[in-house]
Formats: sequence, C-alpha cells, structure tokens
Amino acid sequence: MLRNMRVAQRAMLFFGLLGLITLMLGLFSVQQLSRLNNSVNMLGKESLPKVEGIGEMRRDFLYTRLYAVNLVNSKTKEQSKQFSQRLAEVTASYKAAEADMKNRVNTPESKQKLQAIVSDKNEYDLRVQQLLGMMADADPEAIRKFRVQHIDALSIGITDGLNDLAHYEGEVAAKAAETAAASYSTSSMAIYIAIAAALLAVVILASLFSNSIVAPLDKAVRAAQRIASGDLSQSISDHGRDEAADMMAAMHQMQDQLRSTLNHIADSSQQLSTTSEELSVVTNESSEIVHQQSAQLEQAATAVNELTVAVDEVANSASTTSSNSEQVNDKARQGQNTLNETIRTIDQLAGEIGNTADGISALAGNVKDIGQVIDVIRSIAEQTNLLALNAAIEAARAGESGRGFAVVADEVRALAHRTQESTKEIERMIQTVQTATDAAVVNTENSNRWAMSTLKMANEAGTSLGEITGLISQINEQNLNIASAAEEQAMVAREVDKNLVAIRDLSFQTSAGANQTNASSQELARLAEQLNALLLKFRL
Repeated sequence: MLRNMRVAQRAMLFFGLLGLITLMLGLFSVQQLSRLNNSVNMLGKESLPKVEGIGEMRRDFLYTRLYAVNLVNSKTKEQSKQFSQRLAEVTASYKAAEADMKNRVNTPESKQKLQAIVSDKNEYDLRVQQLLGMMADADPEAIRKFRVQHIDALSIGITDGLNDLAHYEGEVAAKAAETAAASYSTSSMAIYIAIAAALLAVVILASLFSNSIVAPLDKAVRAAQRIASGDLSQSISDHGRDEAADMMAAMHQMQDQLRSTLNHIADSSQQLSTTSEELSVVTNESSEIVHQQSAQLEQAATAVNELTVAVDEVANSASTTSSNSEQVNDKARQGQNTLNETIRTIDQLAGEIGNTADGISALAGNVKDIGQVIDVIRSIAEQTNLLALNAAIEAARAGESGRGFAVVADEVRALAHRTQESTKEIERMIQTVQTATDAAVVNTENSNRWAMSTLKMANEAGTSLGEITGLISQINEQNLNIASAAEEQAMVAREVDKNLVAIRDLSFQTSAGANQTNASSQELARLAEQLNALLLKFRL
C-alpha cells in the first residue's frame, strides 16, 4: 500500500502524523505547564510578595521605634530635626507597605490580623506624637513611664501581630509551594508518559516509513552493485509506483543502454585498434614525406637566397641601364637636333640644286638658241659664199673690168669660208657645251633626285630617330619599372625566404608532430587493447 504512494506523499503523511503527535504532546504539555504556572504564579505573585511586604513593614516599624527612641534621647536641635525627618520618612514607607498589604491579603483571617496591626500602629503613632509633645514640659521620668506604659506595649503588640501575620502567610506560601510541587510532579509524570507514547508512535511510523524507502533502495543498491561489478546479465524489475520504482525502471533502462553501449564500444574498440595501426603506417609515411619536404624547402630556401642575390643584381643592372639609357636618350636628342639641322641643310641644298638645274636647263636652251643663230650664220655664210662664187664668175666674165670685183669676190668668198669655218668651230664648241650642258642637266637632275632622296631618307631618319628617342624613353621607363619591380621582387624574395624558413620550421614542427602522432597512435593501440581487456570484465 505504501509503495503505491509517492515518496513526497508518503513523507507528508508520516510527517503529518508526527506533527499531529507533536502537536498533541505540546498541547498536553502546555496544559500541564499551565497548571504548574498557576501554582507558581500563586506562589510568586501572592504568597511571596505578601511575605516580602510583611518583612518591609517589620523593617520600617523597627526603624520607627529606633528613630523615636533616638528622637526622645536627642540632645540638640539638629539631632532632633534629623531624627524627626528620618522618622517621618520611615513612617511614610511603612504606610506604603501597609497599603500594599491591604491590597494583597485575600483571606478573612489575614485581613483580621492586618486590621489589628493597623489599629495598633495608628494608636502607636498617636502615642508617639503625645510623647513628642511631652518632651518640652514633662520631666524625663514621666516621659519614661509614658513610653513604657503605652508605647512599649503597643510596640510589642505590633511586633507580635506582624510576626503572627508573617507566620500565617508563610504557612499559606508553604501550602502553595506544596501544591506547585504536586502539580509539577503530576505534570512531569503526565508529560513523560505522553513523551513515551509519542516516541513509541514515532518509532513505529519511522520504521514503517524507513522500511518503505530502505527496502527498495536496498534492492536498487544490490542491482547497482551488480552493474558496478560488470554483471549486466540479470534483469531489473520492481512493483510499485513510487520514486524507488522509477529508479529501478531507470536502472533497468540504464543497464540496457550500458549493455548496448558496451557492445558498440567493443565494436569501436576493434575498429580503433585497426585504425590505430593504419594511422601508425600513415604517420610513418607522413613523417618521411615531411622529411623530404624539409629537404626540398631547404633547397628552395637556398634557391630563393640565390634568386634574391640575382634580383638585387638585376635591380642594380636595371638602375645602371636606366642611367645609360638616360645618357643614350640625351645623345639621341642631340642627334635628333643635329639631324634636324642636316635635314634643313639638305632641304636648302635640294633647293639650290633645283635652282642650278633650272639655270642649266635655261643655259641649255640658250645654247640651243645660239645653235639656231649659228645655223643662220652658216646659212648666211653659204649664201655669201655662193654670192662670192657668182661674183667671181661674173668677174671672170667681165674680164679686166671685173678683176677688182673678182678680188672682192675672192675676199668675200674667203671671208665666207672663214665664217663657215668659224661657224663650224663655234658649232663644235656649242655642241661640246650643249653636250656638257645636257650632261650637267642630267647630273643636276640626278643630284636633285639624290638630294630629294637624301632629304626623304633624312626625314625618315629623323622620324626613326624620334621613334628611337621615344623608344629609348620607354626603355628608360621600363628600366625604371624593371628596377622597381626588381626591388619589389627582391623584397618579395626576401619575404618568400622568410616564409620558406618559417615553413621549414613548421615542417620541423610537423615532423615532430608526426612523430608524436605516431607515438599517440601506438598509445591509442595500447589503449584499445586495454579497452578490450576492460570490456572482457563485463558479462553481457
């Protein structure tokens, strides 16, 4: 039945019963303590204060008697005044204690006894006042007799009354104490019995409660111990609907999960062992590859160092070439300027040659004109010669009369003959001049053509030289770019060298890591063997 309740509900039930038992025990104890408290209150608030009040009255009355005697026997006014003041204070204190006692006495007998004391005290105060009044007139013997007859008798009566009242209240207090003791004894016994009953009920409830929890927990502990010892073959079951049953069900599920997990671990351990062996082989190969990479990186670092030196040399050569190309560019500019001057000079020469050709052509034309004039002169000379011949013929016909005319005709014919000869000579000279002129014209034309060709070539050379100058400028810029690029390449080569060194160091670290991985793979294989050994301890 209890196992069908949850632990919280069960605990609430048992602790509720314990609380109820505790409440009942507490209420019973409070009731008994209330009775004891009433007895103690009666003793503490009534009997004891009465005894204390009577004691105060007895004390104040003794002081009253003492101060009254001292006042009667005082020798000086100062003593009389001092004792009178003290007597008044003690009297007032006594009256206060007396009034308090009137409020506290609650039995007829105690009230009667207190009333007798009050009457005697009032008469005592009156007699004391009478005695004080007699001190001025009466003699000491009369005062003594009055004190003995009246005051001393009253003092004895008051003292006896106070003692009797104190004895009575003492008996009342003793009875109250006995009642309180009896109440305490009864209450203690009742409380002890109630405590014993409560303890018995608590033991019974605790036994039931603990058995309802400990028994299934003990069963769960035994199951957990079997699991801890590696025995997973036995089934775990429990009947109930409390937390212990839930725990047993969870342990049953845990055992199944653990069994399944161990089976998976066994399979994984076998795979791990195989994988660790393969990893060891791969790690050894990786280590060899890393060593080869380290050697190649060392060679690459050396090559990059040499490349850095070569790039520095290229940068220096490019800088030198840039300076030389700058000088060549300056020389090319000077050659361009000189060639431009030469082109202008050749242009002027071509113009002069053209003018000369024109002049020679004009001269050839004039020579031709002179030839035409010579032809006219030759024609005239031939006609003159014919005329002279005709004149000679006519003079011969005329005979003597014509002898003079014949002489003239001979002279004319001789002149015509010389003219013809001169004309022929001039014609030969003109032909020579014309031939030379024609040759000069041809040469001049050829010179003009050569000059124009030279001018064209000079222009082409100027254009080419300008292009060369531009190309030299481009080469200079390219040399500068090459120098800058070479410097950048040198920096890059240095950076590559640093990176190669870093990579080489990393390759060393990788090699060390590969070695460590190899060792780890071997350790992993060893752990796999240990895991297999541990799995053998479980009974699945």
